[in-house]
Amino acid sequence: MPKDLPPPNATKPRRRRLPPEQRRTEIVDTAGRLIATHGIRSLTLRSVADALGVATGLISHYFASVDDLVTEGFAHASTNSLDAWRAHARVASTPLGQLRRLLDYRRHRTEFPVPLLWVDGWQASYSEPRMRDEVVRQMTYAQTIVTEIIAEGVAAGQFSTDNANASASRILATAHAVTIQAVLQNDEEFLRIADFVLATAEQELGLPPHALENRRDQ
Repeated sequence: MPKDLPPPNATKPRRRRLPPEQRRTEIVDTAGRLIATHGIRSLTLRSVADALGVATGLISHYFASVDDLVTEGFAHASTNSLDAWRAHARVASTPLGQLRRLLDYRRHRTEFPVPLLWVDGWQASYSEPRMRDEVVRQMTYAQTIVTEIIAEGVAAGQFSTDNANASASRILATAHAVTIQAVLQNDEEFLRIADFVLATAEQELGLPPHALENRRDQ
């Protein structure tokens, strides 16, 4: 006897309906992960729909254009990345230990692999005003994270600088080169520049050479 045919869509369970705000959050989170992994240029409404297993029309219901989705996806992914970066640093008990963890790019390369996110964001900001505003906001957040730790280090007598914010800006300017080399996947240059970031920060904050090299924090 012939086997009974399964009812339509029996092998493809229907996705649970979500409240609009929860669905929107899911879309933005998915867009952010796709951008961080594959780059901004690869993001489309269809790619997000495929990743979620929904119709493209559902994505366009929440985002009329892919540019809007790219901006929000970038904001979500970069904020999460910076939150994780800050939390990683704050595990240490002293400002010196926190800055050491913050600038440990050898470890970040495997634990926080998001350089493509930043390089894409910088490039897109050149022609997209909304993206430029978001990139500036995220870079300001990154500078705030570094500035807070430096200011605490100055107060504790561990760092020496007349302007914590300016020192943070100069340290991050060198750190951006590490991001570029991570995207280019040039291991030798990556390690050379990672060491230069540490040396720059040590000189900027009046620390002895090698003070920021990775070690067990007390």
